[in-house]
Amino acid sequence: MTARVVADLGEEVDTALQETARVANRDVRFERGSPAIDRFGGLSSRNPVQSPSPHIELYSVQRLDADGKIVGPASFVSLPIDAGDVDVARHGGSSVRTVHVDGTPYRMLTTAAAGGGALQVARELTSTESLLNSLRNRYAVLSVVVSAAAAAIGWVIARRSTRSLMRLTAAVEDVGATGRLDMAVGVERGDEAGRLAAAFNGMLSALTRSREQQQQLIQDAGHELRTPLTSMRTNVALLKRGGGRMSPEATQSTIDDLDSELGELTSLFNELVELATDSRDEEPQQDVSLQRIVERASARLERRTGRTVLIDGDGGILTGRPVALERAVRNLLDNAAKFDPTGYPIEVTVRGGHVEVRDRGPGISANDVAHVFDRFYRSDLARNQPGSGLGLAIVADIAAAHGGRAFAFNHPEGGAVVGFDLGVDREGSDASSAASDRGGGG
Repeated sequence: MTARVVADLGEEVDTALQETARVANRDVRFERGSPAIDRFGGLSSRNPVQSPSPHIELYSVQRLDADGKIVGPASFVSLPIDAGDVDVARHGGSSVRTVHVDGTPYRMLTTAAAGGGALQVARELTSTESLLNSLRNRYAVLSVVVSAAAAAIGWVIARRSTRSLMRLTAAVEDVGATGRLDMAVGVERGDEAGRLAAAFNGMLSALTRSREQQQQLIQDAGHELRTPLTSMRTNVALLKRGGGRMSPEATQSTIDDLDSELGELTSLFNELVELATDSRDEEPQQDVSLQRIVERASARLERRTGRTVLIDGDGGILTGRPVALERAVRNLLDNAAKFDPTGYPIEVTVRGGHVEVRDRGPGISANDVAHVFDRFYRSDLARNQPGSGLGLAIVADIAAAHGGRAFAFNHPEGGAVVGFDLGVDREGSDASSAASDRGGGG
């Protein structure tokens, strides 16, 4: 209950007292005494000295002369008189205050009377206080009910809101305890909790794919490592058994085989580390020129193999990781040099983020074109060639890390075209895309 309700009730009582006083001032009978006034402002037929019924709200009235003395018979109760009331009887005006008669509260108005003196009108406040107490009790009960209802509704809403979080917490705890990544959480709603559950499921799926890729990488690496290790073990055993009985030519041939196999093993190890650690992602991106990168990689190939590389570039600048991109270009050039025994120059075309490396070798068979970017994939033609089967897989990973893709197809005039497209704006994009679509993604 607010203070406004109490104030409104008080104003209502004061207004009723003023209206009753106006009625009394217009009635000549009040000049002769103090008859009772009923709750509607009219004269009561009751004997003024008789106690009123508790169901009838009556006003107590007193008439004062100019000296502040009571005139005529007493009303239901004798109202108190103080100096303020005497001043009103002598000089006019009005005053309102709360008084107590025999412990009962009254609201009393003292106002100047029409024929001189003053008129006192009082109303017992017991009914008003009873109403206020009733309102207090009702408000208290209503507050309790509303609070209980709000608490119940809040509990239901909180329960519904946290249900997904509880399931998500249980799933996280289970993943931490068991290491299982197949603990998907049901997504029932589209609120923040639902989006969190969907993100958690996506994270578990990504972790599952990563674990499967790691396991596949380990299996493939174990298979690829087994061959050079077996060959090296055989050659070492041959050297141990042969001792000084082997001819210098046979000894040198075995040592050469060991050196070649050790080189392949080292190359395979380095490329495995490159794939497993994914350290390329730690390299900061910066503005780079693919043509400059191709020029450095081509100079390295020419020094190492003596092969000529022809470069047709636009000198454009793009954002990327220079070390990773140079590794990708080097792998493309090494692949072209390995499968092109003709000695013709290797041709490289650079347009924006689009790089094509063409050789004049036998090309890629229809069965192999879809798998050339798979890890450890070796075509029938490549099985007798040195290499780990990871070079082009690294190219595909670097292109994907830059938001692009790798491609391979056979050139209409012979040989293979292998490269990558970083997906940036470039001149002649339609032609390059058409060329890329002729190849596979493997």
